[in-house]
Amino acid sequence: MGTKKSDPSFIMTGSRSDDFVDSLRALFEEAGGNGRDAQVEFVHLRSIIIEFVANCARMTSAKARARCNLTFTDGKEPKTILAFTPSKFDLAEKRVQLDAAGTGEEFTNILQTLIDEQKDPRRGPKTKSVNKKRPNTSPPESPGNKAQKRIKWLASGKNKKNASDFLVPNTEQQSYDHIATKPPGNEGTPSKVDPKTTDSMDTDSGLVLSISKSEEMDTQQKPLEENEHQKSASSKPPYDREDTDMEDTPDANAKALPVYCPSYVLEVVAAAKEIAANQWNEFKPKLLEMLGQMHVESTPEEHEAALERLQLAIARTEPERSLIPADTWKMYEKKLIEQTKKGLFDYCWSTRQYRIGRIIYLNEEEAVMESKDWERLRKAARLWAILTETTSRKPAEVVREEADAWLIKKLGDISFLERLFACKKHLGALKGPGEE
Repeated sequence: MGTKKSDPSFIMTGSRSDDFVDSLRALFEEAGGNGRDAQVEFVHLRSIIIEFVANCARMTSAKARARCNLTFTDGKEPKTILAFTPSKFDLAEKRVQLDAAGTGEEFTNILQTLIDEQKDPRRGPKTKSVNKKRPNTSPPESPGNKAQKRIKWLASGKNKKNASDFLVPNTEQQSYDHIATKPPGNEGTPSKVDPKTTDSMDTDSGLVLSISKSEEMDTQQKPLEENEHQKSASSKPPYDREDTDMEDTPDANAKALPVYCPSYVLEVVAAAKEIAANQWNEFKPKLLEMLGQMHVESTPEEHEAALERLQLAIARTEPERSLIPADTWKMYEKKLIEQTKKGLFDYCWSTRQYRIGRIIYLNEEEAVMESKDWERLRKAARLWAILTETTSRKPAEVVREEADAWLIKKLGDISFLERLFACKKHLGALKGPGEE
């Protein structure tokens, strides 16, 4: 388990979950020391830690430790040794949120919440032992007697009372009762009932419960989906909301600005809004000057500043670029540098997001459709988000909550595609070649 060589205050508590969280906090604290940028180091370490946690769940501790290449951006190894996660710890439920975490504290809190939600594996045998059936020491009962008792039990209706007491919750009780008390129909008299059938009814009772539960969940899912559909308009990124407003407003073309416009256009609009009707004659020379500058290419100073922001953003995305072939990345980088001459990185967030996505993400998506390397596509989405955010001329322009929500939605789309292709492959294997 984890220890911290340089900090004697980091003491193992005996609990694997506590040791893991404490070592994680100590690692992020060490990452921000010795002149290093804590935020840059967190972005660098995030995917490495996620991969380490995933490996701990599917391989031995020694192999997981061997595959964890934990280093800072300056190449130095941390003095903090990352502790192992609790056994059988599964991060699939929160992986999207972990990928989108912006700080080490947020990342640690997400993992702490997930650990608290999952049961301690060391308590598993005690919990399971309560539900285990006691060994039956009485002699086996004949199939005929079992069939007769089963039919009498169904006819008496006692199953409603007994099953509802301890087998199923109230929400599932109605569905289960409906199935259990259904008239037997053509099942026949007690003497004609097949003993094998009655035996299977005992063993398949759990299947009946699971079916009733799924039906209940389906009926509850429909209103939830309708609510989500109603809320989708309010949760859209800023550029999506602008598109919706422009479509719904009759005279939107005359009043609303285009979604993809440079920031200096917004400056002209902001200046014009402050001018009263009797001040237009005085404002016209300044307005003409501002409009004339809109058609001028970026100055060397502006181009140099945009290029510096781009290079700084690229330096922060080493983990996100790790699965992109070197030649492919050189092509992307060349196109991004060309866009600095066109003033792309002086545009608003939605324009940068749109152009960077066309340069990088669409090509990555096409490549992943062939290779099925979905982790590469997830890294490309994070790369897309980081470049869009960190190349902004005005950092205050980016609304972090909306940017994070957009990334979470994009990662969710990728997970859906992964499951969709897996289902397609599974169905193809079931049908066999040549079948439709």
